[in-house]
Amino acid sequence: MIGSKPRFQQQAQFQDANSLFAAEIAGARTECRRRIGTRPTLAVRGGKQQLSMPGRGLSIKDFLVRGRIDWDSAEDGYAPLLVIDGREISRDQFGQMLMGFEGWQFKLEIRDRSEEI
Repeated sequence: MIGSKPRFQQQAQFQDANSLFAAEIAGARTECRRRIGTRPTLAVRGGKQQLSMPGRGLSIKDFLVRGRIDWDSAEDGYAPLLVIDGREISRDQFGQMLMGFEGWQFKLEIRDRSEEI
């Protein structure tokens, strides 16, 4: 077609614009979090903590963990940040906690933030 760009160039421009938009959104989120300061923490439910700290770091207590999935600005949103017992837990930290249960089964439920868990 006269005056139009080949399809692959249009797709490349769209991908570049999409990447730029995603980067701007990530930057805006980081800036908002910086201005707000510390993130709100999740209250410990019923006064009972779900994590313990034995000699080798954090571990899951009583086979149950409740928390919130959050944005990890250090990972630019490519990995989640979990908030458990009011503590920010990276995916690597959570993975290390799960290694104590290697070979076990698990059930993961994602619930709306308005629901009581």
